[in-house]
Order: sequence, then structure tokens, then C-alpha cells
Amino acid sequence: MVFGGATAPAVSADRRLVAEASGRIAVQMAANDLTPDKIMTAEAFQNALTVLLAVGGSTNGQTVS
Repeated sequence: MVFGGATAPAVSADRRLVAEASGRIAVQMAANDLTPDKIMTAEAFQNALTVLLAVGGSTNGQTVS
């Protein structure tokens, strides 16, 4: 999903724009062989958890060690 895509109201035309932009990005990623394993690295998860804790986080974000 594109940045900010989750904030478009369900009944707005912005949802379609978000979907189209997400599709374009998916095609670009496939063309550049950018696969999930190249994005979702251990370092990326560590960074996400660090940010989660820094902002007060949600109980939905949990760490399994």
C-alpha cells in the first residue's frame, strides 16, 4: 500500500486512487525484482519495533523472542 493509503475514507474516490497507485508500485517492484524477502529483513522488523516502542506503541504490536 502506498504511504497514507490507509487514511482514505472508505466512501471516497481517494480509495480508488490509492488502489491504482498501489498497483503501479507493485508492478514496479516486480519489474525491479524487489521481493518481500528483500524488504522484510530482521533489521526492518527491529526498526519497526523500535519505532513502536518510541511512540508509546499499541498492545497489538508484540515482540516474540
